[in-house]
Amino acid sequence: MPIAAIPPQLLAARLAARLVHDLMGPASGVATALELLAADGAGDPRAEVLQLAVSSSRRLVGDLAFARAAFGGGNGEVQTADIEALARSAFDGLRPTLAWETAPAGVSARAGSAVLILLRIAAGVVGSGGEVRVSGAFRIEARGPRASLRPEVRAGLAGEALGEGLAGQWAPAFYVRSLVAGAGAGFVLAESATAVVFDLAME
Repeated sequence: MPIAAIPPQLLAARLAARLVHDLMGPASGVATALELLAADGAGDPRAEVLQLAVSSSRRLVGDLAFARAAFGGGNGEVQTADIEALARSAFDGLRPTLAWETAPAGVSARAGSAVLILLRIAAGVVGSGGEVRVSGAFRIEARGPRASLRPEVRAGLAGEALGEGLAGQWAPAFYVRSLVAGAGAGFVLAESATAVVFDLAME
C-alpha cells in the first residue's frame, strides 16, 4: 500500500508534540525538586528532594538520548550494544519487561532508529504488563494478555493518514513506516489475541 502524502511540516509538528509530551514528566520532576530546595522552610527531607532531582534528571537525559537516536536521523553504522543500552534505559521503570537476544554487532543508523521506535510502540502494545522481546535482525515481539495496537498506530504503520485517534500515537508509527520505506526496506506486522510481532527486514 502506498504511503499517504502527509505535509512534512504536519508530521514534524506531530512528532515534536509527542517528544515534548514524553520529556515533560522528567523535566517537571527536576523543576519540582529544585523549587522545593529553593523554598524557605521546605518541609520535605532534603535527601528525598535531592533523590527526586537526581532520578528525574537521569530520566530526562536518558529520554533525550533515546529521542536523538530514534528521531535525529544520521547515517553510518551504530553498534547494536548502544541500541540495546538505549532500549533498556527506555524500559527502566516501565511495567513491560525487555528481553534482548539479538545477534548483529552493527547496523545502519536508520535500522537502529527503526528498532527503537518499534520498541517504543511495542511497549505501548502490552501496556501495564507482558514482555517485549528482540531477537534476530530484527524480530520484535510484544506479548501480553491485553496486547493490541491502537487504531491510529495501526494506520500509521500502514502508511495511512490520521483519521480518528491520538496524533501523538500515530506520528511515530507513520514516521517509522516512512523511514523504513525510504531505506528500501520493510517490515511485516502480525497480530493475534495475545501478541503483536514486527519482523523488520533492514540492515
